[in-house]
Amino acid sequence: MNNMAAEVKSALGVLLGLRLSLSSYSGLKVFGFGQTQPRGDGMIAKYSLHVQCPWRLVRNERLICGSSDRFLREDGSYSDDDDWDPFDGNLLDVILMRLFENVRTVRTRMPLENKTGDLVVTGVVEVDDFGGFTLRLSPDYALSVFPAGSTGEHWRLFKPGIETSHFVVEA
Repeated sequence: MNNMAAEVKSALGVLLGLRLSLSSYSGLKVFGFGQTQPRGDGMIAKYSLHVQCPWRLVRNERLICGSSDRFLREDGSYSDDDDWDPFDGNLLDVILMRLFENVRTVRTRMPLENKTGDLVVTGVVEVDDFGGFTLRLSPDYALSVFPAGSTGEHWRLFKPGIETSHFVVEA
């Protein structure tokens, strides 16, 4: 494992034992890990993972959803229109609503909150030299993030609401 992979694995190690607790979308995908608390009109988790590169959620080697699903509707129609409202019934939200018990509806642009004991981080695996990784989640899920661009920020991990440095992976 080279230096980048080792740094990524170390940074993500803080998530071990924490529940994937929040999911929201605002131009980038936000995953929250750990205990949640109210903040403003929404919720925050102990750690926030902001993903701007492709990602996917797998269960038992079957693709459940991924970053491209935000451009599809449940009826199979597609839109790549920049003005398209990502909270208006896209396939990604439909799938995630089945996994998370939402605090408020998706249409209010609030995050979905996982109040079950499922989706706890059990391992950081498949870390690569480009900042890609897979988080194993109990009982049988995996969240993979894979940088696929030659410029810009791919993802960052930080504690929201606390003035600490962010772990940022860029091209």
